[in-house]
Amino acid sequence: MINAKLNAHYGDYRLQVDLSLPTTGVTALFGPSGCGKTTCLRAIAGLNRLPKSHVSIGETLWQSHDERYFIPPYQRDIGFVFQQPTLFSHLNVERNLLFGYKRLAANKQRIEQGVICELLGIAHLLKRRVDHLSGGEKQRIAIARALLTSPKLLLMDEPLSALDDSRKQEILPYLESLTRELKLPILYVTHSVSEVAKLADHLVVLEHGRVKQQGLVRHLLSGLIHHAGAHQTRSTVLDMQVTAKEHDGVIEVENRDVSLYLTDQRAKLGERVRCEIIASDVSITLEPSLTSSILNILPVTIRHIDLTSHPSDALLDLMLANDETLKAQITKRSATLLDLQQGMGVWAQIKAVAVC
Repeated sequence: MINAKLNAHYGDYRLQVDLSLPTTGVTALFGPSGCGKTTCLRAIAGLNRLPKSHVSIGETLWQSHDERYFIPPYQRDIGFVFQQPTLFSHLNVERNLLFGYKRLAANKQRIEQGVICELLGIAHLLKRRVDHLSGGEKQRIAIARALLTSPKLLLMDEPLSALDDSRKQEILPYLESLTRELKLPILYVTHSVSEVAKLADHLVVLEHGRVKQQGLVRHLLSGLIHHAGAHQTRSTVLDMQVTAKEHDGVIEVENRDVSLYLTDQRAKLGERVRCEIIASDVSITLEPSLTSSILNILPVTIRHIDLTSHPSDALLDLMLANDETLKAQITKRSATLLDLQQGMGVWAQIKAVAVC
């Protein structure tokens, strides 16, 4: 585990968090600007030395609460990716990548350049000058350089925030590949719900310098509220595995006793994918329809009916065959006409499933 008890006090702002983070997968630190995400990340990295704070990873102490012990960043075996790529403009791409790699002892070079170049799609850029790269290409080079130091922990501070939407869409698939292929814990700071959905396994939600929520992404994602005042999105996120790819463009994904069909040819056979189902795309029927164009019709049990949170809609929590919860949003009139009750067995018709 990564344990961090962090304290900071700047004028009226106070940070006080107690984090226990897994050393597997991607942990997202999520929240609005000024909530303390970057302060936490920089403190864990040792870039900010906060008073009366403790940081450790496994059995290794990085900073003691009594301030007598502090390991500097360069001794922590970490990689750090900043919002803006910090590359050496006088070196080409390959020499940027090798800057840290060549300074490692041979027995510490755990990640090979060829593997990283393939995962990030940068092999064709190696001889190019840095000032001839796009913003997305520069950030991929910065990520590759951090990885080639063979860190035991990678920290990423909003690495996509400086990019426009097209560049973000360019780089996200490469980040997804990294998180799948490398067995490396990543701490990822973001205020983007879509980045959390696509990349993260674990989630810490920060607000006003405090931890508001933490846990698995699939349990918390549907309750995230956009920091800019956007509406709350009710959705279900399911971790699935691609089990079949049909000739008509449909793929089948499964998780225990639940199977879904969707059209997303990017996914590879056997690959684990994260699927999002928007609550308003789920309708309820008392009997399975044999004449519907909807492919995904699943037996469910009604766990809970919320009639108070929305003026005209009923919000349902439905139990799937694998005990996961599927969220549905239907009109109160429909709930009344169907006489829906808690504990009742019904069928959920899912109009759309998207790979996050």
